Amino acid sequence: MQLIKHNNMKNILLLVLVFVFSISYAQTKQQKQQITSNYDIEKLLEMSNSFSQQYQEEKDEALRLAVINNWKVKFKKDGVFYELQRVSKEGKPLYYRTTNLNAAKTTRANQLHSGGGLGLNVEGQNMTAFVWDGGIARVTHQEYDGAGGTDRFSAGGDGATLSDHSAHVMGTIIASGVVSAAKGMAPQAYGVGYDWNN
Repeated sequence: MQLIKHNNMKNILLLVLVFVFSISYAQTKQQKQQITSNYDIEKLLEMSNSFSQQYQEEKDEALRLAVINNWKVKFKKDGVFYELQRVSKEGKPLYYRTTNLNAAKTTRANQLHSGGGLGLNVEGQNMTAFVWDGGIARVTHQEYDGAGGTDRFSAGGDGATLSDHSAHVMGTIIASGVVSAAKGMAPQAYGVGYDWNN
């Protein structure tokens, strides 16, 4: 019991430090534009194309071997969603899988919020969370609707299917607390969701 309490305090302290540091150094839109103005866009596009090509080759090979070896491409087991991505050097199938059991509760992020017991007001202001998952959350979810009807969540790519798990993960991060038990770790942050393929 002592070890658990000690670890919880260490986790809370770590979260406090991370969030305080993040809030202290969260960039404004102008600062982000200034930072990205120095990027070598041509080089970044070249890298992106190279990574996309490599991903597609690995995925195609995995799908080819799935037919030969009778591997499942997508499946759900014990509430966890799996999707084949590539094959290991040893010839074994490698899957992405969803996990998020009790994340909001175990992080104790509510202690960072206004009135949370630590005297802080760290709720994700000026931050954006990016989530890659086995699909995306529904853009119109009530928990992603900010003050004044401003949507705080958007889909980062085309063609992704809706995913309950992705909605849960994004909610764990940015849910505003329309249903108080659903309030996320950073209820004032924005979120962008992507399908985990490529």
